[in-house]
Amino acid sequence: MIAHDPNATPNAAFPNLSPTNHCAIGAPGTGFEKIAVYATPTEYTHAAKLLPTGKWSSKLGEDVLIEHDTPEDVAGGAYGTIFQFMKRPLTA
Repeated sequence: MIAHDPNATPNAAFPNLSPTNHCAIGAPGTGFEKIAVYATPTEYTHAAKLLPTGKWSSKLGEDVLIEHDTPEDVAGGAYGTIFQFMKRPLTA
């Protein structure tokens, strides 16, 4: 887990990503990889990636990779809430 200031953006934890807003995250974007960053009040806990299919991908623990319909599907409990959506350009 990465400690964070709950009033700050997660750019220090994810330096290659830039913030985007929730309305821009609804569908896969051409040329971008998008993630949802989850946090509790004291730390970043999880990130889910938007796949080209429109589903989201999350790694649970060491070995379990799942797909889910919305980023909210894995929110709550130990993962906390969705703190911010971010994106970065895809590289060839």
